[in-house]
Amino acid sequence: ADGHRPHTGSTALPSAGIDATFLRRLLLQLEKAITKNQELRVKYPDTPTRFMESEIALDQILYQFVDLAQAPQCYPDVVQLGIIPSLLSLLSHENTDIAGRVVQILNEWTDEDVPANAAMEEQGSSEDDHSVDAVIQRQERALQLTEHVRALVATIVEHQGLDLFVQNLARLNSTNAEDQQTVFATLGFIENITTLDPQYAEVVVQRTKIVPWLLNQLQARPFNSNVQYASEILVILLQTSRRNRLRLGHIGGVDNLLQQLAKYRRQDPATDEELEYMENLFDTLCSVLTEPELKLLFLQSEGVELMVIMLRERRVSRSRALKVLNYAVSSNQPISRMIVDRLLEASGLVPVLNVLMKKGLGKFKKAYKTFSESEEEEHTVCIVAALLKHTDPASASRWRIMRKFLDHDCERVDRLVELHMDYTQKLRPIDQAIAQERAELKASDTYDDGMEEDFYLRRMSSGLFTLQTVDTVLVYLGAEDTAIKTHAERLLKRQGKALDEVRTNVQEYIANLGDEEAAEEIKAVSQSPASDPESAPHITNQTPNRQKQTLKQLLSVF
Repeated sequence: ADGHRPHTGSTALPSAGIDATFLRRLLLQLEKAITKNQELRVKYPDTPTRFMESEIALDQILYQFVDLAQAPQCYPDVVQLGIIPSLLSLLSHENTDIAGRVVQILNEWTDEDVPANAAMEEQGSSEDDHSVDAVIQRQERALQLTEHVRALVATIVEHQGLDLFVQNLARLNSTNAEDQQTVFATLGFIENITTLDPQYAEVVVQRTKIVPWLLNQLQARPFNSNVQYASEILVILLQTSRRNRLRLGHIGGVDNLLQQLAKYRRQDPATDEELEYMENLFDTLCSVLTEPELKLLFLQSEGVELMVIMLRERRVSRSRALKVLNYAVSSNQPISRMIVDRLLEASGLVPVLNVLMKKGLGKFKKAYKTFSESEEEEHTVCIVAALLKHTDPASASRWRIMRKFLDHDCERVDRLVELHMDYTQKLRPIDQAIAQERAELKASDTYDDGMEEDFYLRRMSSGLFTLQTVDTVLVYLGAEDTAIKTHAERLLKRQGKALDEVRTNVQEYIANLGDEEAAEEIKAVSQSPASDPESAPHITNQTPNRQKQTLKQLLSVF
């Protein structure tokens, strides 16, 4: 910046005084200030003292616009009067502090709390604030005001505001405090509009160079809050859009993410903020791995090898590396089979099984407050299930896996049975509550079959998915080796259980395998346009019914 953002001393405007007349007068003042400043800059380009006073005056007028966030009911007038184009024109102002003020304004105007706060302000304070009618009125008014925000954002987008925001980012100085405030406010604006309408995530990525900028920002040193925020925005932009994920892959984003994560192989984040940053990178990588094309890039960039190293080192990154490997191998896609092969080649089997056996767990739980044992168990058994699914019976790879479960008197089978018992116990109160609800609904004649899907989802989120996966692993192992089957059966009998319980869980899993979902995934990949430069070679799923058929065959001999 060639000036500084002055403290104007302005006080908040009462929202009741903000109307079309006020806005028209303020716009006129703004346009006069813009014109005067431009004229002086053209006339005295090399003498800042000659135009600085006009720049301060311009900033003082702009500052008054910040207060409009209190009055979203006036946003339709803001749009109709043409205020947005005037403000956007200043995003390319020579003084980045002026551009920063505009970013601040638009970030404040689009904050997700604006409609609710304004609705509460309009209603005023009284003893009836918390009555049902008052709450409903506030909610209805907030919804109306949200539509005003939507129209405002649509106008910003229509006038190429997104491009101007991102272009402004490129010229900001990472060592300048005011510029860094502008970076933070810009990221805030992007978060605001994607919260308002998730479709804007795709709009901003496809129309601007925000993803390359974010990837570059991830590398900024020293680490600061903007680096963390950039990682958070990357997660938001990718989580709902296949096109955005492919875009990131096309510009080398997978390799970039792995490079940034590599430093956490042997060291932990220094602060809680840096921990959030690392977790965002892992979440972004998991989002990327929902695309078969990008799994190939992950494989080619030696992502598997990096995750295996993280498993061995037992740093905080271990749990996240497990999650990434789970995303990478747990699908019916041929690329997942290739990743399983690489995982075994990279000596990843032992580290995965060490996690299964809870080696070093006590120290790990004590050291890392964010650790979740249930999540780690889920990811681990899913990886083991994928290893079995993607290796052929009687192959050298399958034998390596089987041998590990036969070693040391089948201690790893003991662990699987322990997990079966643990998750069966966790589900018992959930199943009892659902049974009671079902009975009450039937008694009141309000039950319908569609409720069973909701009940099933509740059970899945309460541990059924992990239980089914554990039992699927037991079926794979026991169907192939009678010693494992006999050992598991003996352990279950000691607990008053039988193999039939395992069979029932796997049969329920088979019955609920989503053919429709798998078919949609095939369709999404196969219909990706060949002309799209961001689409890698298409990798389609195997037949959706194949896993069902395989599990049924295994059950027949289990």
